[in-house]
Amino acid sequence: MEAKNGLELPLGFGLALKQNPGADTLFSSMSAAQQRAVIHGTHYIHSDEDMRAYVARLGQQELYH
Repeated sequence: MEAKNGLELPLGFGLALKQNPGADTLFSSMSAAQQRAVIHGTHYIHSDEDMRAYVARLGQQELYH
């Protein structure tokens, strides 16, 4: 799974995005720089539950407020 400019999505993040259509839509609409920042944040997440929570916050746009 890839983001803009060929950025590779971590598997757990990509799966969590597909389970949250709002977050998936928002992520797809972000600039490449914004996507890189979100992807960078996933590198510190070590459980499926935490990844789902991270994506849920993204879907609620809490990561950029």
